[in-house]
Parts: sequence; structure tokens; C-alpha cells
Amino acid sequence: MMQFFFYLLAAALGVMNMVLWGVYGDLVVEKFQIFKILRSFIFAFLAAILLYFYCSNTNLFLVSLSAIAIERLATEIYKALIRKEDQSKYSIPSDLSFKQNIWLKRLLALVIYAFFVYFVLFIDFNLNYYLVIFLAGFVTAMGGMMKDAPYEGFEKLKFFRSPFLAMVAGLILLFRFANPDPKIFTLAIFGFERILSEFYKKIYNGKIPGKFSKKITKNSWWLENRKRLVLPSYIANIILLISMLFFV
Repeated sequence: MMQFFFYLLAAALGVMNMVLWGVYGDLVVEKFQIFKILRSFIFAFLAAILLYFYCSNTNLFLVSLSAIAIERLATEIYKALIRKEDQSKYSIPSDLSFKQNIWLKRLLALVIYAFFVYFVLFIDFNLNYYLVIFLAGFVTAMGGMMKDAPYEGFEKLKFFRSPFLAMVAGLILLFRFANPDPKIFTLAIFGFERILSEFYKKIYNGKIPGKFSKKITKNSWWLENRKRLVLPSYIANIILLISMLFFV
């Protein structure tokens, strides 16, 4: 039972990293919404439960990374197929311009969720680790290109950033874990790549997400104070994640 609690804690810690870089970048152009944060943590806890039932003795750093990957997938499906929201305020619509009946879209979302759960729990997955690294990077790059390129155009640097970061993430994980579970390893690469990519875009470069390019009004107060308010928590989060990588 204690291990299950640690899984929940590790998943929350992983998704907290994502929440922190999210508010750091997004609050420049949009209002704070507690629902989005609660949604992320709900998906994180569901991810922890799924991962625990799949394998109850996984390193907690891998649990954190895998929870990020699952939360990102669940959230993107939610935004594309379940949520009903006016997309006119976004330069890049999060519903992917799917205009079908909302209930058919929601049914499709449930089918995708159910298949993913079935895949994690019951489908054998045993690919070469280096092939997994390659596929994870280019799947992420292709997904981003399909979503953004119709609105922003194709950017070579942006496209190849994900394969490079996935390679870095995968090699770090293989250096630390000699023979990780292939399914957990795959999810962890996706989660690790998100941490590295979003750190580069939002924390290091301070880039505002492309979906907000229509926004003209920026929150100058947040621009001036976000480093002081967010960065200490972000650094603490990174330290805790690294400690799990080497000591848990």
C-alpha cells in the first residue's frame, strides 16, 4: 500500500513540473484557471493507478516521466475530442479542427482511452531500446508538425528538436537503467522529452506558445514577476526528480 502512495506522489511530482512551466508561459496571455491544474493532477493520479497495476515495483523517476506522458496524451485527447470550447481565440485550434458531432467525438475519445489502458495492461511490447528512442522522437515531431505546420509553416529546427531531445532522454535512461521494462521505457522517453522541450521553450527562452499568437495584450506584471514566483518551485521540482533518478 505504501508503494501505491509513492506512485501517486511520483506522478504528482512529475506533472507538477509540467504545471509549473505551463503557468510560467501561459499566464502571460491568459487568465489562471484552476480547472486546468486539477485536470492535470486527476490524469496524473489515474496514470499512477494504471502504472501501479501494470508494474508495482518500477523506479519512481520512471513513474514520474511515464505519468507526464500519459497525462499529456489524455489531455490532448480531452481537448481535441471531449471539450467543447470556442477556438477562435487560438491561432492553432486545440480541437484539431474536428467538426464532427460532439457526442461522436466523445465516444471516439472513450474508445482511445480504453484501448490505451488495454495496451498498457495486456499487450506485449518488446522493441529494441534504440529503435524505441528513434520512434519516440519522430512520433513526437510528426505529431507536432501535423498540429502546428498548417498554421505556422514547417520549421526544420522545431521538427528535429524532439528527435534530438528524445535521443538525449533515452540515452540518459539507458545509462541509469540497464534493462528497463520496454513499455515503461517508451512512456518515460515521451515524458522526459516533454520536460526537456518545455524547459527549453518556456523557461530558458521564455517563449509564448504559438497557439496564443493572436493575443496582443500581454500581462506585463506576470512577465516581470514570474521568475521570482515560479522558478524557485521549478528548481525544487527538478532537484526532487533528479534525486529519484539516482536514489529511489
